[in-house]
Amino acid sequence: QSFRGGIYRSDPNGKVPRVLRPTPTKAGSRVRAKVPEGMPAVLIEKLAPALESAVRGQVAVRPVPPPEGFASKTARVVRLATPGVKSSSVEERLLAYGWVELNVRRREALAGAPPTWRHLAEIRRPGFNGLSVWDGWHKGVDEDGDDVDLVMVQQDKISGGVKGSGKSTDEHVDVAAIALDPTARLYLLDPSELAELGRWAAVAEAVAGSANECARLLATLHADGLARLHRMSAVADERRAAGIPPANVVRGETTTWIVVDELLALTNHPDKDVKTACVGMLCDIVGRFRKVGFHVICSTLKPSGDVIPTYLRDNIDIKQAFRCTTAEASTAVLGDKAWASMGYGGHRIDADAPKGISYLLAEGGSPRRMRGVNLTEPERDEVLAVALRLRGLDRPAIDLGKSVRPAAPAPRESVKVAAPVAVAAVPEPAAPPSRDTNRAEAAK
Repeated sequence: QSFRGGIYRSDPNGKVPRVLRPTPTKAGSRVRAKVPEGMPAVLIEKLAPALESAVRGQVAVRPVPPPEGFASKTARVVRLATPGVKSSSVEERLLAYGWVELNVRRREALAGAPPTWRHLAEIRRPGFNGLSVWDGWHKGVDEDGDDVDLVMVQQDKISGGVKGSGKSTDEHVDVAAIALDPTARLYLLDPSELAELGRWAAVAEAVAGSANECARLLATLHADGLARLHRMSAVADERRAAGIPPANVVRGETTTWIVVDELLALTNHPDKDVKTACVGMLCDIVGRFRKVGFHVICSTLKPSGDVIPTYLRDNIDIKQAFRCTTAEASTAVLGDKAWASMGYGGHRIDADAPKGISYLLAEGGSPRRMRGVNLTEPERDEVLAVALRLRGLDRPAIDLGKSVRPAAPAPRESVKVAAPVAVAAVPEPAAPPSRDTNRAEAAK
């Protein structure tokens, strides 16, 4: 009845949707409704705030396919066209589906202890030989208590939120999973003098602890990616003959993971040259280099249009909004302002909510409210020790109590391309700064 009343208040024509029986959830309830013929999409976006006072809880609305047994009828929703404004992906789905799902949240289903990382039990078993990034990894649990697993191969990810919301904690989970795959090359860009990601330096191919070092390392990685693209093109016929995609890496080939902590320090750097170089190379890596297995994972404070360039964000497949102070900040991460008006986004997370709650938006889906894993310090050390063993690096992690200054990454010109090799797999060009050199300098 509350839903019907909300429709009447929102739609001057008084059209009433067909409402299915609500399904109880841990947080409240969930209900699906068939949108009346000809209802403007903008009215559907306004349903969430219109219904909240009536149902005494937070309401989020999302377009969904019709339930089993119900036929889909396209073009049920009318878009009130604005000249020069392109329809959003959310509006396109409303037009295609004709059904919406309302999630009513009356209680916090993600309270209590944070979820345990499922892979901890795996690494403690005898004979553990590593994870594969191709299989994805455990990220946390959603409001229904279901595990959230994410496969990030050939995808990139960006996250944003206020201080203390859980961005960095989530970042450590991604780094830990990548470190447990011996075939994955890991590069860490932490312009806060490695204060956040420094503990993982021992398993990284190279690290950068300042904005200038980040720019130099990105230049080296960009040159490495161009060399790999050139080599992939050179062996395209051999790959095709072997049944391997000629323009994409496959399971078993090397993948490269570039983790950037505090993107703000690079995209808002006072030195225009550093800022332009970092933004340009990140955009190009995200745009072209996934073919050769390059991935970018970045997080930032103060998400906004000037911190997260729209070209970069729009080419990133996975977006994660942690607690934000405004709907605009959440939209800077999730990308489509329709999600904020429909009740999804970091601005909907209360200040007193447990740390680590976020809205995770994967390609083609809708934001999923979840709580991430929180690896404790001993657990991170345990993962690091196993990762070192898997990678054949029989050396302890760098003591962060001592000076941690990595060697400056090699200049762009130092990346050499080896002679072509007649094999189906992508040949390995000369690597960016070597791990041993990097750590030897750090140890000094």
